[in-house]
Amino acid sequence: MKKRFGIEGNLIILATALLWSTGGVLIKFIPWSSLSIASIRGLISVTILLLIRLLRRCGGKAQPVRFTRYNVAAGAAMFSTSALFLAANKLTTAANAIVLQYIAPILVLLYTALVQKRKPTKAEILLTVLVFFGCALAFSDKFGGSNLLGDSLAVLSGFTFAALILLSRHEQTQAEDGQIIGCGMSFIFCLPFLLTDTTLSFTPANVGAMLALGLLQYTLPSILFAKGVKMTHPVAASVILTAEPIMNPVWVFLFLHELPGPRAIVGFVLVISAVTLQSLIPILRKPKPGYVEPVE
Repeated sequence: MKKRFGIEGNLIILATALLWSTGGVLIKFIPWSSLSIASIRGLISVTILLLIRLLRRCGGKAQPVRFTRYNVAAGAAMFSTSALFLAANKLTTAANAIVLQYIAPILVLLYTALVQKRKPTKAEILLTVLVFFGCALAFSDKFGGSNLLGDSLAVLSGFTFAALILLSRHEQTQAEDGQIIGCGMSFIFCLPFLLTDTTLSFTPANVGAMLALGLLQYTLPSILFAKGVKMTHPVAASVILTAEPIMNPVWVFLFLHELPGPRAIVGFVLVISAVTLQSLIPILRKPKPGYVEPVE
């Protein structure tokens, strides 16, 4: 039986992308170190997720957190992506941080081609080249406040994000358990840096921004995504989620007046366009005669 997708799922995914996109401006606004932010954000998220799991267990609808090797690997990938992206946002422009991380979908494509031996199409090869060219432009632009270390960490977060995507899709991974483990890792592993951070200042503005980051930018959209992705066609979800990298630097420009350099802007447009087209390929490609869409 084929799944039926409606506008409700699309709206949930759009809300997810818009909430995720506020990360850049909130991270830059909070004056603490990136690892301190990662620790507290992890604490907020893991507390909420465990409370939700506890309530569901009381209703007989959930199991305890399963620490299987795949769940732990997914959690480690989530923690690494979070820590690297937070650090990149502190060191480079929000546009560079998000656009360099968005090499992840293309890395997933390369993995399926090289490891799973799926032959890529000419269009996929062209789009991959465009993404790497766009990333190179963003990486080379120093006029908008770009930073070599920050850009490098953003690229690494793209690799760990690709690993998270692949691990989360594995049949032996329970994505919700991986998410809880990842948030717990963020809190525990970054706690020593939080305890020694001399930049901590618990002003109402900082606390409010931290709560917004933990609740509205991290935990809530993760819950929405887990629900919405089941109600949305995978291609539609991929396209709608590009609202995140588009809006991330927009919020930073509107509230903090950070503007990336000209080459970074060109690279940004190239990467987002290529990723969007890559997501659209499955519906633009004409099915072969006799093709039957697989049941998901």
